[in-house]
Amino acid sequence: MLPANSVSIQPGQEAYYCYYRTVTSAIEVGAFQSWMSSGSSHHFIVFEETPAHADNSVVSCVFGSGNWRYATSVSGQIIELKMPDGVGLSVASGQQFDLNMHFVNPGSTAVSPTLKLNIVFAQNVTNHAAAMYSFNATINVPAGTAAAPGKQTVNGSCSAPAGSKFFALTTHTHKHAVAADVNIVHGGQTTNIVHTTNWEAPDVGLWGPPNFLTIQAGDSITYSCSYANTTPSPVLVGETAASNEMCMAIGYYFPAGTTQCL
Repeated sequence: MLPANSVSIQPGQEAYYCYYRTVTSAIEVGAFQSWMSSGSSHHFIVFEETPAHADNSVVSCVFGSGNWRYATSVSGQIIELKMPDGVGLSVASGQQFDLNMHFVNPGSTAVSPTLKLNIVFAQNVTNHAAAMYSFNATINVPAGTAAAPGKQTVNGSCSAPAGSKFFALTTHTHKHAVAADVNIVHGGQTTNIVHTTNWEAPDVGLWGPPNFLTIQAGDSITYSCSYANTTPSPVLVGETAASNEMCMAIGYYFPAGTTQCL
């Protein structure tokens, strides 16, 4: 997808690039498989949007937009998001994939990262999948020091239709995060289902048949992110990995429906 030497990230540079590819016929995605080179790859997100760019172009861009389809922040290994058997994630003919790539080079020499994405078609589809994702905009971590870091925890909740069967849930933050959690609230009881302290390789909750994480009437999914800021400036919500933060809960479920996150 992004061949070697397509882009060059200079020492200390942070950059976003987007690769655009139009879907020429309707497809049912059965799995996404991706790989990012180590050392400078921060995240990789696939959005679906109305075509607005030349096919197969690689351009400098900002954080992507459109329907969230797939994401990973783990580099140096093959990552797969597989739909359950008989479940497909539908993409209509004529839609365009925005493959959003975020690079940060902490080293002393220029690097040319590479990324690859495979899309595996679903077979014998009887159900359709959808993505749920939150974006918390209330992050404002006070300035601090190593001895007395500024601290903040932000949280929110998501709802999904009763009967939704989740098969994957995870989180996304930046380097000031010390913990991120996703919980299921059922009958007034809260149960933790994802807990991570590694912002670069967050934990992933996975469920398979017959034990999908099934939402019942009245259930909610809550999420939280905790931060520790040792810099002399506040850390605000934003795209820059070096000085901004994010708090996201990301999940995949079927049958496809409408979710809402606050």
